[in-house]
Amino acid sequence: MKPTLVIPIYNLHGARIRNLLSSISLQTVEAETILVDYGSENEGHLKLVETVEPYDVELIYVPDVEWSVPRACNIGIRKAGGEVIIKVDADNILEPHTLEDTLEYVTKHSFVIRQPKFIRKGFPMENLKLPQDYPKIREAKYDYWLPSYGGFFAVHRDWWHKVHGYDERYIWYGCNDWDIWNRAVRSGLKRYIFGEPGLKDMKGISPYKQDTFVYHQWHPLPPERLGISEEFFEQYREKNRQIYNGASSIVRNTETWGLIK
Repeated sequence: MKPTLVIPIYNLHGARIRNLLSSISLQTVEAETILVDYGSENEGHLKLVETVEPYDVELIYVPDVEWSVPRACNIGIRKAGGEVIIKVDADNILEPHTLEDTLEYVTKHSFVIRQPKFIRKGFPMENLKLPQDYPKIREAKYDYWLPSYGGFFAVHRDWWHKVHGYDERYIWYGCNDWDIWNRAVRSGLKRYIFGEPGLKDMKGISPYKQDTFVYHQWHPLPPERLGISEEFFEQYREKNRQIYNGASSIVRNTETWGLIK
């Protein structure tokens, strides 16, 4: 099964994206890669265009006034041609056999989550050279300060289309990955989680042993990274919580989900 990697991006470019795309180019299976730049400032998007130029990727740019992870993901999912669609965090670095190992577990009735190793602040991410620097990454110090439900989330395309992708009511950050996780469980998909199970939020979930890893490059907490106030961030996160607590259906959105308006 050929996979499609869908990568939502907001005001990101340079070394962080190069590290991810370099790691994708080293995968042992062929994959389609779609980057959806949603809501970035024009200057930031132009820098992203320069960053991705050496790589075999499709870059979609959607100007908007609000950053929406679900909309960005859904646009990529609707464009994806692979049988398996994998939502990948733009901060990740994949080891070369990551996709090959993942595909062994993906069927029409399963979903695969890979819990990244969170690289601590101070690691020299700006000057990484892959593949020769993989040993340095493996030897880095890590934090497991949160469980990552959507940093690497692989499901058969039929399921994504059946449920109309991510719930597009969520904007900025908060709850969208929890939501997709719970909808997958409630729809009867078998879950495979690779890596450390994280903190209390993943208590009772047995991780599967893995020989290849996904790494998360350090960045400041969301308000600082996004250039917004903590008050603004919390307001929207609370709105997302209200949507999450009031939603019960597995299928979300209308038939126009993921289409660029």
